[in-house]
Amino acid sequence: MPGRQLTREEARDEFLKYIWDRIEECESTDEQVLRQPKTIHERLSLLAFGILVMIDGESIQIPGCDLVPHVPKEDQDYWKSQGKNWFPDGEDISMGGLHDRLYDVGRETGKLKE
Repeated sequence: MPGRQLTREEARDEFLKYIWDRIEECESTDEQVLRQPKTIHERLSLLAFGILVMIDGESIQIPGCDLVPHVPKEDQDYWKSQGKNWFPDGEDISMGGLHDRLYDVGRETGKLKE
């Protein structure tokens, strides 16, 4: 039987199964699976990295996904009135490089614990 396109519901569930696989990977005590991250911070950053790899399209199991914020006009007006910046509406902000930037941004903001 030839393959077929997944339904939206099936695709959503495959996306979520991939995330659960990454959670299990980070929970593992098998040092070969984890490449030896030991702290909670290391495990959480591994989880975030795995999810971003998937969004960027670098995973074998899941194709790349766009990350498109939806910012209603009312929200834009609010942020503008507060003198704050807001996300671009309807534009893909992933640009295929989220996992590449994760640790750079962590270093730039002082949040990466090395």
